[in-house]
Amino acid sequence: MPPVFKKKIVWIPALCALLLAAYALAGFVWAPKLLRDALLKGIRDNTGLQASVGEIRINPFLLQLEIKDFSLPDAKDSALLGFQRLFVDFEASSLWHRAYVFQDIEIGGPYANAVISPRGLLNFAALKPKSTAPAQAPPVSQEASLPSIQVASFSVTQGAASYEDRSRADPIALKLDPITFELKDFTTGVTTGAEGGRFKFTGASKLGERLQWQGHFSLQPLSSDGQFQIDALHAHTLWNYVKQQVAFFVPSGTIDLNGAYTFALRAQPELQLKLAQVSLKDLAIRPAESGPDWITVPQLTVTGTSLDLSKHAVHVESINIDRAKVVAWMEPGGALNLQQLAKPARMSPAAAVDTPSAVPVKPVVTPTPPPSAWTVQLSEFTLHEAALSMQDRSTTPAASFELAPMNLRVGDISQDLSKPLALQFDTGINAKGKLTLNGSVRPAPLLADLKVGLTGFQLEAIQPYLSQHTALTLSDGDLNVEGQLQVEPPSDAAPAARRAGKRSAENKPMLQFAGDVSVDRLHTVDNLLRQDLVKWNRVQIKGIHFSHAPDR
Repeated sequence: MPPVFKKKIVWIPALCALLLAAYALAGFVWAPKLLRDALLKGIRDNTGLQASVGEIRINPFLLQLEIKDFSLPDAKDSALLGFQRLFVDFEASSLWHRAYVFQDIEIGGPYANAVISPRGLLNFAALKPKSTAPAQAPPVSQEASLPSIQVASFSVTQGAASYEDRSRADPIALKLDPITFELKDFTTGVTTGAEGGRFKFTGASKLGERLQWQGHFSLQPLSSDGQFQIDALHAHTLWNYVKQQVAFFVPSGTIDLNGAYTFALRAQPELQLKLAQVSLKDLAIRPAESGPDWITVPQLTVTGTSLDLSKHAVHVESINIDRAKVVAWMEPGGALNLQQLAKPARMSPAAAVDTPSAVPVKPVVTPTPPPSAWTVQLSEFTLHEAALSMQDRSTTPAASFELAPMNLRVGDISQDLSKPLALQFDTGINAKGKLTLNGSVRPAPLLADLKVGLTGFQLEAIQPYLSQHTALTLSDGDLNVEGQLQVEPPSDAAPAARRAGKRSAENKPMLQFAGDVSVDRLHTVDNLLRQDLVKWNRVQIKGIHFSHAPDR
């Protein structure tokens, strides 16, 4: 051997170069092949599915991994999930940080397609590992900490997710595309101080619906806080999920909302939710079969909603409905058309194909503790310039009433129906009349104290009712009423006292009115004689005191 090779200054660098070359060869060439084989074999052995993967690159010097064109179809060779590119940048500083440190994790073009089959099976159930002999897992302490992980940046770009439910008589489908997600400075463990990281998520549908969600997220305990915003969510999209359970159709309407939340999963879930505003625009509701819209709401706004799950409390500052229109009528049998909207839809034959025959089974009743009562409060409800078109088709011809513009304000609403509500109401009647109500109302038991004002009500609107029982035509006349209306629930002693024909302090009237009434320009015609019957320019009655139960 030549002397030069015996010198350490020569063979040590040569050995290092040889080891470096072997390391590079293993990292650049052998490791990607081993990873590919292990990945495909592991998926096949554990799930029975055949995955495919494109190019795999590993940089052993920069500790970077890149995987392209991964695809995992289900057993029927339909796309289940996959991605175009996965990039992982692992840091050597993990050695002295005593944590798994990732500088960058990127997923490009990921997709997931969830499908529920006609038999009700979710395609993602195919990812469940094949059954193996159960192993006795050691007990895990709830206080056990997670391994220390640091991720400087985790991002998802150009993602897509779809959901399809084929088990329904009317299959529904939903798709979000594109989806982006970004997580910054995420940590676990106690070596780096505060846990968790900041994230940002956005998603959009082909209809222009958009979700934006950002905030802070941590794993131990599982908790998050942040803000979210939903823009142009179609009411028709929501209706698609419940259309088999309802009897109405929602052809239009968009929902915008934004808010903030704080959530923590501890022994009892903790959630505080605040919705700054929920806005519903151009909503239309019609019967499920067909026909024109029965209800239209150009604008509905809910502001200042707060929910506290631990306290079982919901508070809403205001609900305002602007320029709503309702078309209603009463059938000859007394039923309202709007009642049809509240009926559950009939199940179609297709929905009942897989329904097993009913077998009488004696129900097993398991006593459960009563849930804690929720408190619900609404500071103000307002209705602005609404319109109600009403027909009574039980008469011939039908009696028609148009209430517009209708304005209503109710304050301090809660689920405690024994609390009085401040009420202000006014509406036009058939273009010329006007009705106003101001005062307080207690829903249960019913108690009302209202100042009533009615001016210019055209009496010819009640002509269809007169035609049922008289040969009289009421061709003109305006009714005006001003006074105080009081309604009180009957006391326990009242029915017995009324039967005995007695009056007592306990036997207070159920209804009282005190005020003035006048009728202007009354004109009635006897249909048989075809001549005027009663006619006057003005009759005014002042100081009326009327009570019902007892009648006086």
